[in-house]
Amino acid sequence: MSMPAAATHSSSQLRFICEMNSLNEFGMFYVALFIIGNYARYFPDCWLLDIEKSTQLAMAVEELCSIAQSRVPLLMLCELDRTLYAFED
Repeated sequence: MSMPAAATHSSSQLRFICEMNSLNEFGMFYVALFIIGNYARYFPDCWLLDIEKSTQLAMAVEELCSIAQSRVPLLMLCELDRTLYAFED
């Protein structure tokens, strides 16, 4: 049976992504962190300036990294195990 990609919001809430061509939650984190890593690697002067001035980009990256630290390990396990695990509240 084919199921659309899903993201667990809590133990009682599961959100399905309706577009079949879209990335799942793990893929979205992977691409976002890849883009941020390239920005920091290839434009270090701009990146350090963003950090020093606490720009909106720097704040958004900090929030994304914080969320990624808590969600990506279990999402990676889901991908490797090919099983959907839910986050508990």
